Amino acid sequence: MSKQLAPYPEKLARCMVNYQFLEEGLRFCLYRCHTLIQLRILSSLPYEVPLKTIDESSLPRLIELFKPFSRNESLIQKLRLVNNHRDSLAHDGGLIQTGDNKAENEKAQEAFLVEAEECAAMIKEEAVFIDQQLIQEYRRLKQSNALPEIDIIPPL
Repeated sequence: MSKQLAPYPEKLARCMVNYQFLEEGLRFCLYRCHTLIQLRILSSLPYEVPLKTIDESSLPRLIELFKPFSRNESLIQKLRLVNNHRDSLAHDGGLIQTGDNKAENEKAQEAFLVEAEECAAMIKEEAVFIDQQLIQEYRRLKQSNALPEIDIIPPL
């Protein structure tokens, strides 16, 4: 007789949603950072934003791509930790589905969820800061009629 599938726990689902948010948040930040660079140097040097690399990267690679753009070492460390937990949670999800989950796994899930939510809040703060910088540069260039014609300027 086969085992019944246990209900997919809310904590695991919330963790995985937060991890997806982290990936998309890092992509947003990277698009904005590269657009800012492009706006600032395009009149002097050609610069092509690595859109394909950003689009196709998973969380560990996105963290490393973002590191040079952030002074927030605490965020980078926390992202790396969360990434390690994400991998173990993805594996544990199979155990949960078959009902083989243990109490200590549920406690770990709660801790992972808290870390993922904290990281998501930090990424949001970082994204707001980067966006403000990009908007200021865009407006400055527009006022001085020096705005280059590039395709990737995100909606401002």
